[in-house]
Amino acid sequence: MKLRRGQAEIIGGLIVLLVILIILIPLVLQLIATQGSLARRQIDIGSFQAERLAEKIIVSWLSPFDPRFPGFWANNTGTVSVTIRLIGIVDTKSNTLQFMVNLTDYTPGSGKPITAIIRYPGSILVEEEPLILNPGESALVLLNPDLIPNYMRVAPIMLSDRGVVHPVIGRSSLEDTVIKAITVMQRIVFLEDILNSEYFEPRFPDYFNNNYPQVGVSSYDGRNRYYYRLVDLDFIGKSLSFSNAIIGFKPGDKSKFNMLLTVFSDNKFYRVKIEGFQPAQDFEFRYTSRDRAISVYATHSNLSDAIGMYYYGDIRSSKIDLKGSAESIKVFERTPSNSRISSYDPFVIVADTDGNGVGELIFSTEDYNYGSYNPPQVQCFVDEDGGRLGVFLDYSAIISSNQIIRDTEWGFAFKLRNVKLDPKIYAGMQVFLRIYFHDSEGGDFYCTDEVQLPLLRVMAIREDWSIVDSKDVLYFELASLEDTWLPKKGYTSISLALFIPPGETREVYLAIAIIDPYYGVGRNDLDFTMAIEILGITVYSR
Repeated sequence: MKLRRGQAEIIGGLIVLLVILIILIPLVLQLIATQGSLARRQIDIGSFQAERLAEKIIVSWLSPFDPRFPGFWANNTGTVSVTIRLIGIVDTKSNTLQFMVNLTDYTPGSGKPITAIIRYPGSILVEEEPLILNPGESALVLLNPDLIPNYMRVAPIMLSDRGVVHPVIGRSSLEDTVIKAITVMQRIVFLEDILNSEYFEPRFPDYFNNNYPQVGVSSYDGRNRYYYRLVDLDFIGKSLSFSNAIIGFKPGDKSKFNMLLTVFSDNKFYRVKIEGFQPAQDFEFRYTSRDRAISVYATHSNLSDAIGMYYYGDIRSSKIDLKGSAESIKVFERTPSNSRISSYDPFVIVADTDGNGVGELIFSTEDYNYGSYNPPQVQCFVDEDGGRLGVFLDYSAIISSNQIIRDTEWGFAFKLRNVKLDPKIYAGMQVFLRIYFHDSEGGDFYCTDEVQLPLLRVMAIREDWSIVDSKDVLYFELASLEDTWLPKKGYTSISLALFIPPGETREVYLAIAIIDPYYGVGRNDLDFTMAIEILGITVYSR
């Protein structure tokens, strides 16, 4: 019995020991594995930090003495490979970020801030992928001189996959600006892509309704009102006399034109909007300014010579032979009516008028003539005084209670639905606009009484269009950009900051409005052309 009892105790002890081992061995193995994982993680962290410190990208300008070719070299002089996904351009004078480009979804090209990225050795173009530079390799980054004027005042900034900002410049305010910017959202919006997209939401749904619009443009000659009605005419194949012509390539297709023409035919006054015009072999375009100082002639063999914005042509010799075909043509006839207004359709078009491959969203009310003045006496003459054709004044208008009144708040306004900010995360945005401008007043602010009226409004709005913040660009800020006669449109880049106050609970969108508030003949008969090409947007975190 004792022997059996002893055997049972031994067996029981072995069972208990086995249970303990079954429990302890996995714990010990897990502890060993955890220690090993921690050790490896520490090694990885140390290695990652060492690699961060080993990153070294040296930046040098391509040709600092030749502003025609702005660009810079990025040279990897360190000991580790560096992957660059974001490239930013910072204005060192104002310490603001002008552009931020995400290389993984960016194709460099004409009309964009970065026109080309070439990795050496091998001269390999970098498109829609990060820029990877191994030790000793370099890349040439070419910038667009039109979008980045005075480029010697800007600095390139690059962010690597390891979170290093290059070139390493220490904890300066410039680096702080960029680090904060690249932690949030940046983009460049090309307006040609917005107008016909799902992201374009007009303030009023009938902006382009040519039947009975409630918002749009009213015309006035000091006695009677007029509107532009859509008529069933086809001018394709005909020779038309014009005073003003906005002609540009159809965005993305330099074999076709988009055009907005001010035409006189059979003693009637028309606006003609043509899209996707394919010129035939016998196409001709002739423009002669009224003082004959400017003359342009283009045919099918030199189509690019026809693009541009042409103002106040001599209608006896300024003609366009519309020989060819078109995807769309709309003819609007100027018609008397004291109760009707035009939609924005006859005044808005998208066209690449500078040939850089990017279309501009163009708003133009300029029709027939311009107001001149005689310095030093500064004797101002009425704009658009066409003699027998009367004084033409076009302005943004709405119909309220069957009365036509000025629209000085919204004008041609639209929301960008793909720029939507959560106010709990974002504190505001910096908006950069590249615009062209021309007006019909030769005396500019000398001959305009109300020079403080806004023509462009940039807004942060809620879903219901209530305004969170807005900034206005006034007429006198734009008048110095251009020459009315001889016609010379001016372009500029404008930077505006919009803020979202603490406590805001609803999502915030970006909206743009082009307003024509100038109602009244004489010194406030002002008509203008405004073209917006790109919007650069940087959104800042709280």
